Amino acid sequence: MTQGDNYPHKLNMTQAELINLIEKQAEARNLAPATLCRLAVGNNRLLRNLKAGRSCTLEVAERFSDWIETNPTTEAATQ
Repeated sequence: MTQGDNYPHKLNMTQAELINLIEKQAEARNLAPATLCRLAVGNNRLLRNLKAGRSCTLEVAERFSDWIETNPTTEAATQ
């Protein structure tokens, strides 16, 4: 199994959309964005780096997305 097998290329998201997702998910969970990023991908500087114009790997974006899917907000879990 190669590293790419672990993270199939399923995301079709721009950097701006990822920033927006991080901010909205942090707010929904009552967490600081840095805390959310640390929990999801182990990098509390992810949002700051994205806003500074840096990019992240597709693997990191997919790990964030996967974490959001497997850790729903309290509101989403009760629907």
